[in-house]
Order: sequence, then C-alpha cells, then structure tokens
Amino acid sequence: MKNIIEKIKPYEKEHIVRLIERALQMGIEVDIISLEETIYQLRHKGLNKYIIKSILPFCACNDRLVTNKQITKNILEKAGLKVAKGLMLDNYDQIESALDKGRIKFPLVVKPVDATRGAGVTANIKNKEALKEAVNEVKKVWENWKKEKKLMKKILIEEFFVGRDYRFLVLDRKVLGVVERESAQIEGDGTRSIKKLIEDHNKGVKYGRPRRDINLLKIDKEVKARLSERKLGLESVLSEGDILKLRDKASVSTGGLCINATDKADKKFKDVAKKAVNECGLRWAGVDILAKDITNPESDYVLIEINGSPQYALHEECDIGKCEDIASIILKKIFEIK
Repeated sequence: MKNIIEKIKPYEKEHIVRLIERALQMGIEVDIISLEETIYQLRHKGLNKYIIKSILPFCACNDRLVTNKQITKNILEKAGLKVAKGLMLDNYDQIESALDKGRIKFPLVVKPVDATRGAGVTANIKNKEALKEAVNEVKKVWENWKKEKKLMKKILIEEFFVGRDYRFLVLDRKVLGVVERESAQIEGDGTRSIKKLIEDHNKGVKYGRPRRDINLLKIDKEVKARLSERKLGLESVLSEGDILKLRDKASVSTGGLCINATDKADKKFKDVAKKAVNECGLRWAGVDILAKDITNPESDYVLIEINGSPQYALHEECDIGKCEDIASIILKKIFEIK
C-alpha cells in the first residue's frame, strides 16, 4: 500500500490520494494505469471502476457544464434559486461603464467565468482602483492557465453578498456534509503580539489541530495591508477580544478555518443544495452558499457556484468539529458495498 501511495502523491490531488489509501484499507484492489494521465483502476468483487484526472466514476459529463459560472447561474435562477446579481463582461472598461450606468454597484466580487479552485477571485471590492487590481488578477489566471485549460477570457462581476461561506457536499440527493469556511482572522488577548497570534494560529493552539503547510496563514501583501488599515504592526498587541480580519476571501488554503456545520444547517439550505445539484444534472457536487444564518430557514442566501468534481479534504480535516469519513462513503457508493 505504501508504495502505491508514494508513487501517486507527486501527481495527484490530496483528496484522491486519501481515496486510494482508504480503498486499499478496505481491500479494494488498485492499479496505476498511467501516472502522467492520472488514471487508476479500482477492482472489487469482479467490478472494475476508473478514476481519470480526479474524476470519480459517478461523475457525468455535466460536471463540465458547471465550470462555466454564468451558465450555472442561469440554470439555478431559472429553477427559482437565489444567485448573486451580476454581469458577464470582457474587460475593465465595460465593467466601469456598467457601474456608471447603475447596472451594478459596489461592493463587488470579480472572478474568471470558468476557472476553478478560487483562482482569480477577489471579494468585497469597494472602489475603482481595487477593481482594476482585481481585473488584473483575472488576467493573470488567463495567462497562467493557458497550458492547463483553455479559458473563455470572460469576467464575472457580482454584487458582494454579506454572509457566512458554506460548502455543501451532495451525492445522489443526499447531503454528506456541510462545512463553514471562515476567512483568516486572529483574536487578541491583551498579551501576545500579532506575529505571535499568527504563529499560534498556524500551530492550532486554540483548536488543538495543527494546520498543514498548504493551509498556513502567511504574512503576505494582503495581511500587511490589513494591518496598515488599522495602523498596526506585527509587534502590536490587540486588546482582549479584539478580532482582526486578515483576509476577505474565506479560503482554508490561505489560512482560514474550516468548521463542521452539518448538524446545525437547517433543512431548507440542505434542500437548496440538493435541488441545485439536481437541476444541473449531477449526482455528485460541492455547492457553495453564502447565508446570513444557516440555522434559520427564513435567512437570506445566495448560491455562489457548483463544483462538479469537488475536493472534500475540507470535510475530512475540519479545524473545528467532527471530521467526516467521506472517502469511505464514496467507495461504498462506487462498489455498492453495504
């Protein structure tokens, strides 16, 4: 088992490595068909299944449909689900014109229409200077991804919705798990410096679970800008209970927290997630929802996007709350194991 895992690690996404590891533990045979093309054969009781480029056996071709965020929004809106108000445009001049004509208003979110993994997304844009920087970030994605994937070179502009960020994991009309993604922030205690608070955040001092290297909160340009806004430095000491938000985007990969919210999510929101996946013709997907209060069925929300081939490490390694064994659920579904 160790040999296979070590062979695929340099080529494969973390959640697929975890799935292969769990398959071997469950007695499912695994063969590497091609490392370069990341193709694996799984065998159990005479049944063969394949994982190809991180795509699981029950993923339909429809998962390619939801990579276009604008098309996805059109489908969801037609189905009566709430989506963020927005426009698909070509460049900064068109966006500026839309603002000036009142077709859209600050604060905004800017993102490539068909990139994944949060690439090129800038949230809570409050002025035209920040808007120009956000558009440049989208252009960088177009340039950096041109060998990996042909992008449309369209920009999705949305009005910023103030709410908490949730990922619902859905398989065959059942919600397997819900996690809240909290943007990177620290809380003062009147003693430790900001630098020390960040170090302890990365060590998992408060929650007892050390963060992995890929999820560390790094002191970069964005963090320094947040400190500058409040006229603070790394050696400054926050008063007890003072919460300092260091990033706008709720991303675990940039130092944010992942909190299990499966049990507290109201049935209404789980139904919204299931309906969204079904409307897009999918069996398996991750649904991103912003909501004011996920425990209250009357709370406002917007659907942000659907990922037809979701990474689920978030659910298996929560910083706070129960960690779900998603890999075992997937393997049992693939091979119909009771």
